[in-house]
Amino acid sequence: MTDQLYVATGRTGVEHSAAGPVRWTLPGDGDGVTVAAEGQSLHLRSTGALLEVLEAEIYEAEPVGDATTRAQGVVSVGSARLVRRTGWDTRTATLFAIDCAAHAVAGSPWATLPDGTPPSEVLDDARRAVEGASGTGPDRLDYWARVSALRRMRHDRDELAALSQGLVIEDEARDVDAVDDADYATVIPAADAVLAAIEALRHHLLPHLYTGLTDKLEEAAEVHNLDRKTAIPTPTVVATPFGPSVAGAPLMLQYEPAWASAREAARHARRAAEDRGGHSAEAAEAAWQTSTLAAVLAG
Repeated sequence: MTDQLYVATGRTGVEHSAAGPVRWTLPGDGDGVTVAAEGQSLHLRSTGALLEVLEAEIYEAEPVGDATTRAQGVVSVGSARLVRRTGWDTRTATLFAIDCAAHAVAGSPWATLPDGTPPSEVLDDARRAVEGASGTGPDRLDYWARVSALRRMRHDRDELAALSQGLVIEDEARDVDAVDDADYATVIPAADAVLAAIEALRHHLLPHLYTGLTDKLEEAAEVHNLDRKTAIPTPTVVATPFGPSVAGAPLMLQYEPAWASAREAARHARRAAEDRGGHSAEAAEAAWQTSTLAAVLAG
């Protein structure tokens, strides 16, 4: 077994697996060995298998004892050791997201964003921002960060239907409409990859980007609540099969962390490749992403 194996965890060393959370022993703690719970296995992943499970931290790992190789680059073991934390962090996750989006855009027929800006220029601005270079890009990045937030809310938040989109930010709302238009159907995955990269940048470097959007959302929610004919519900915690959830709470803008946005940028880029060239193109894109991620983790 010569391929490097990895484990992706949250900041406290907990891996959120389908079988339940796994608390890993971090390097330097005792003998460093983590043993699977009775009747379960630990899963170590190749670089390619990491693409779907990117988390806050990524560790090089090695099996302790026998190992069984499963499909798609996953190795099942009864015990394993985390050897070294890689350089994966919000910065490298953001750069990886930008690289994935740029690769998707390079192969796409998409010429410009709805405001006339080439998407490659927005991504160049994003890369310069991560690297600390100054330029004329911050205003453009601010704008497209807000478009990213509105796009995600429209698709993921039923509560937004109760508010007037025009009360939020009209220019950004128009560009969300444009990106969702049928004329953009062939490039929507590439567009989503760009927006995910901007979301990763926001988490890493530019937390101020959504301040104005959050203020306008709160203002719109306040107007909506004042116009209600019934009492505003009191937020309550409800138990669900997926964990506790808050019901009756006001609409709040949620942000994706950089590593989640990197995962989404990579996924959308693979979808864009598949739309253009079928399964073989998707496989080629996954191979490119695997090679790019391997270089990040080895750095």
